[in-house]
Amino acid sequence: MSRLSRNIQIILRSERLIRGRQARVALRQTGFLAVAAVLGAIALVFLNIAAYQALATLMRPSLAALSLAGINVALAGILIAVASRLSAEREIEAVSEVRDMAVEDLEQEILSVTGEARELAQNVRRMAENPISTAGLSVMAPLLSAILKSLHHSPAQKGRDEAAEE
Repeated sequence: MSRLSRNIQIILRSERLIRGRQARVALRQTGFLAVAAVLGAIALVFLNIAAYQALATLMRPSLAALSLAGINVALAGILIAVASRLSAEREIEAVSEVRDMAVEDLEQEILSVTGEARELAQNVRRMAENPISTAGLSVMAPLLSAILKSLHHSPAQKGRDEAAEE
């Protein structure tokens, strides 16, 4: 049973490590996205003002605003793509392998215990059906020899043997 409890502990620890690592990566992703959003918004405001003023001298003001909006959407798409590429999979691969090995060992242990329990149940059924044949000669031989010794000695001889022992 110690192997069974050890495997359960390994599985639980592995799951805790995996979930903890995934939570830390998600927190980092969120932090990067938040900082990128704030800095991007500030920079984008100033860049948009400067670019609008520069483009407004070259083209109509409405066309300048539209082209700046397209650039802003493209920058937002790039930031989202970078954030979505962050992954914890490579970092938790080893822990996942250990967890999977423990689960497999646990399954084998359960199958082994199940097989032993079935065998024990079959043996008990056999003993209940025919106790003499299942007990075997190893149990029957000492029992038979004790019975034969007690029958071999007559009551008178038993009394002499007891007197000689004293």
